Amino acid sequence: PGGTYTTQSYGIFLIGSDVVSGNQVYNSYTGITVYAASGGTVSNTVVYGNSTGISVSGYPSASPLTVSSNQVHDNVSTGISASGQVLVTGNTVYGQSSSSGQGISLGGGTATQNVVYGNNEGIYISGGTASDNRIYGNSIGVSAAGNATVQGNQIYSNTVGIQGGAYNYGYNGTLSNNLIYANTNQGVLLESASGVSLVNNTIYQPVGTAVQLQSYST
Repeated sequence: PGGTYTTQSYGIFLIGSDVVSGNQVYNSYTGITVYAASGGTVSNTVVYGNSTGISVSGYPSASPLTVSSNQVHDNVSTGISASGQVLVTGNTVYGQSSSSGQGISLGGGTATQNVVYGNNEGIYISGGTASDNRIYGNSIGVSAAGNATVQGNQIYSNTVGIQGGAYNYGYNGTLSNNLIYANTNQGVLLESASGVSLVNNTIYQPVGTAVQLQSYST
């Protein structure tokens, strides 16, 4: 804890139930990588200027690997990449603004109560749940694929609020109880989406389109 790590392939690389806290990690290929069998924490760390900021993978049926209260910004491709049994909470993630940049990429587990802004894609979610996040000022606020759940978020001032089925991956998940407003083009854009549950959202779209279905969406 408390160290500075820079200019490596991996700034910090750990396997197991480890604690990473209070560090500054920058200018590496991947800033922090953690594979945890059970538990593990990455918290209160500043991560920037890497290709990927934080990459974590938690094993199924184990205690969640927790990524919390970090400042993650201006990485080239992804701020936080998380898969498996993970909890991504209370982070501020911004500035992953390249054409492929993603603030948070979630392949399982939960992303909640994060502030995500100024990225190409705020949150890309292909599995798990994104809930109660504040997501604004991105090209796409939330990009959803598979059967991911997006619920209870504030999503505003993006070009597109939520895009379901991007990259022709398809989407059949749930979009519920979100507050979606003041996005430039579409509030909700569904592409290659079938069987989506779009329920109890508030969508305020004075310009553009509130809900748009295309590319054979049903």
